[in-house]
Amino acid sequence: MSEATPPRPEIKFDDRHVDAIMDGEKTVTIRYEFEHEFEQGDVINLLNQNGHKLTTAKAVTQFELRADWVSFADFEGHRRYTTTGELLDELAEYYPGEPIGPETVLDVIVFETDLIIADGGQEPRQDDRERVTFAESYDDMPEKLDVLVGDSGFIVPASNAISFKERVLVQFDENKTGRPGGERHWIPDRCLEREPEREGVDLDAT
Repeated sequence: MSEATPPRPEIKFDDRHVDAIMDGEKTVTIRYEFEHEFEQGDVINLLNQNGHKLTTAKAVTQFELRADWVSFADFEGHRRYTTTGELLDELAEYYPGEPIGPETVLDVIVFETDLIIADGGQEPRQDDRERVTFAESYDDMPEKLDVLVGDSGFIVPASNAISFKERVLVQFDENKTGRPGGERHWIPDRCLEREPEREGVDLDAT
């Protein structure tokens, strides 16, 4: 009788980091008393703070480093700190009450998120972020674009638009007021598990 496959290891992230992870900007995480030891190539489920799976990633490396060394390290794929105190303040938010100081040994985990190869040779990252509804108009776009709303409810370039290689999904804020809450993200059709609802979209406004 074959043994059951062990569950895939997981790393949970605060929602403030989700966009950076899904856009490939954040590829390093710093952890305190992290229980799992990754080997290169291990597959990891990346979760948001509510436990929802965002995507999968592969471990590149994992090593230990004192907090005071981490604070002055220049890791590509992770924010930079100006002082050790700045790092310790951030860790105190994630690990309240834990005795973390400059000499505390932390785990540094480097990962790369999986890619899905789209038509035309593009390589957008797998994106399982929950889609949001569109609201009212596009007057509050961060820049002036010539766009239309396609049948799927996604913003697509109009005839005189700037050149887009993929459809573009606009992230709205939590109140769904129509004000973009983040940068636009390139999402190929095959990455979309469901389409957003069209709600109050004023086509004449475009």
